[in-house]
Order: sequence, then structure tokens, then C-alpha cells
Amino acid sequence: MSEKVLILGLSKSGISAAKEAVILGYDVYITEANSPKDECKPEIDKLEKIGVHIETGKHSEEYIKDALFAVTSPGIPPKSEIFNRLKEKNIPIISEIEFAYKNTDIPFIVITGTNGKTTTTSLVSHILSKKYSAPVCGNIGVPPTSLINEKHDFLVCEVSSFQAEMTDKFKAKIACWTNFTPDHIDWHGGLENYFNAKAKIFTGNQAPEYVVLNE
Repeated sequence: MSEKVLILGLSKSGISAAKEAVILGYDVYITEANSPKDECKPEIDKLEKIGVHIETGKHSEEYIKDALFAVTSPGIPPKSEIFNRLKEKNIPIISEIEFAYKNTDIPFIVITGTNGKTTTTSLVSHILSKKYSAPVCGNIGVPPTSLINEKHDFLVCEVSSFQAEMTDKFKAKIACWTNFTPDHIDWHGGLENYFNAKAKIFTGNQAPEYVVLNE
């Protein structure tokens, strides 16, 4: 019997994570609090054809129970009801970038910061592309799980504080922190929490091999 994985949200990253989880042999469930938009229905049909179970407009107990772990979309805040329900059941919650990292050997180059992430991510990828295969991914709009089954030398990943907070093992080869100013305070519940979310991927067991900081 396949192990059950729960995907939170029908976002671009959630859909990509669901497809990768199917490839890895998991029994995949997507739960989406909102009703689907018309443009999402063709994608839902494709997912259901490859065996993904999908519910919309709710987070049912049937979908949540017995999940090995949950992959969250970055827009869902940590204090949400679904997070609390999963934590009560001791179901680990990870970001899509963490899920990608755990299932690839391609090294990550990470760009984070309050401002300048997208520009810096695009620039680094452009420079590296002269010699390497190093596509952009992450918060820039390309889920890393959509790239991990391809042949690349690096994944140049823009990482938001939302994504960084929901990591545990994610470890970049090189990480750059462009700058830090107050932002997303409501989502994180305070400036210190926002800073700690960013700092998480630079410290402890997640510390990169190389770090570039704005002095």
C-alpha cells in the first residue's frame, strides 16, 4: 500500500508537487479551501487521470488523516486552521522547495531577501547559463519540483520567507541574502519571526557551503 501525501492548495507549486509525488509512488491527495476557478478545471482533470485525489471548498478529515506529511503552498499562513489541525495530528508540514530538495541531487543556489530577489535570481541564472544549465525556480514562478527530473547543473532558486519557514532539511550549496527590511509582518506574526524565517536557511544543519551577505 502506498504512503499517503497531502498537498495543501491547488497553486502552481502544489500541482507540481502532486505530480512529482505521483512519480515517486505516493498516494496523493490535494485539499483546496476555495472553489476552483474555471481555468483550473483542465488541470484538475489531468491530475485526476494520473490518480490524484482532489477536494475543493474544504479540508476534510478524510483527506487529512493518516498523511505521512503535507506539502504546503506558500500563501497559507502558519496560524491557519489547516496548519493547526495537521500539527495536532503530528503531520509534518514542508514547503515545495523542501520536497524538491529531498528528491534530487541537483545543487541549489538560493537567493532571498526583502527586495531584489527576482532580479538577482534572473541575473545569476543568466551568468551561469554561459557555461552551465542553471534554470530559475522557486518564488519566481517555476516550481523546483518541475525541474528535478531534468538534467541541470544547478537550480537557481528564489526563496521567500514563507517558503524558508517551512523547511527543515533544505541546504543550499550557495545562498545569498540581498537585504532585510520590515515586510510580511502580519503573515509571520512579528518582525523577529520574519527575520528568523529568512535566517533559518543560513544556520544550523541548513547552513549552505557558501554564503553571500549584504554587509
